Amino acid sequence: MNKNLKTFQVIFNLSDSELSELLQIDFPTLKNYISGESLLPDHSINQIANLYHINPNWLLNAKGEMYWNDYPKTLELSSDLEEMIPILSEIPTEKWKILKVLIQILLSS
Repeated sequence: MNKNLKTFQVIFNLSDSELSELLQIDFPTLKNYISGESLLPDHSINQIANLYHINPNWLLNAKGEMYWNDYPKTLELSSDLEEMIPILSEIPTEKWKILKVLIQILLSS
């Protein structure tokens, strides 16, 4: 589940502090969830599922579609971006600031 939690975080552009606040946990606990050292509790899975219309089975077991079947995708991604999400989900959270700077440099040139 750790990759799907990170994928969820990337797709919805949530910082570590925003995701920690959403789940009402501290940063070390979030890191444990993302790394897979600890399992995300059911109430947190349900909270994400209800707020973001995410399929809990996808979040927990990587099975099925990310979104509920009856909920339209709120974000249309290009195929290039869809290919990048798994790669981006592998980047450690402490390196996201570096990535953001690199993206800003690319966009400004």
